[in-house]
Amino acid sequence: MNKSSKLNPEGFTQIYGGRQREITTDCYVVNPLLDVDFLEGRTELPSNPNISRKYKAVWDTGATRSSINIKIVKDLGLSPINMCSVIGVTGREKVYTYYLVIRSPHKVYHFLDPIPATKMEDEVLIGMDVISRGDFVLIEGNLFSYCYPSFRNPIKLGNRIRDNLVSQGISGVSDGNVSQFYQ
Repeated sequence: MNKSSKLNPEGFTQIYGGRQREITTDCYVVNPLLDVDFLEGRTELPSNPNISRKYKAVWDTGATRSSINIKIVKDLGLSPINMCSVIGVTGREKVYTYYLVIRSPHKVYHFLDPIPATKMEDEVLIGMDVISRGDFVLIEGNLFSYCYPSFRNPIKLGNRIRDNLVSQGISGVSDGNVSQFYQ
């Protein structure tokens, strides 16, 4: 049994005001090397803005790896770990990589391999290295849901999405109009 199958799935559902061209959420980026209590699991989210800050994240299924804007390196005082080659829309470039933790909206912490920092427009790009670890759902371009770890059962995922919507006070949600997408 792998570690993720022992975890209770946590997720979030976000509704946009219409069809979206990109999926964006808030996230926190944490410099785990500056907070021993966080690194050892004794605290949840460091409140010191030099260690942890809120940023806008774009969820990109076309990106193999997650990455951050170089501005975050300066904000959090990240130290380079290594270099890697990144291929993006502007071509190939060699960039530094950094250890960091991304906390997605449902308070799941993603401890990732060193993340590249580039001069991209977005603050945080969440790629398939995170997305593929859980259940990623986009319905009609305006309802986005993510759950980690994976439910491995589409009906249970549909029920979780419905529960998330009800907890947000969204009316008219029933098994029929959410779970139908998973049968």
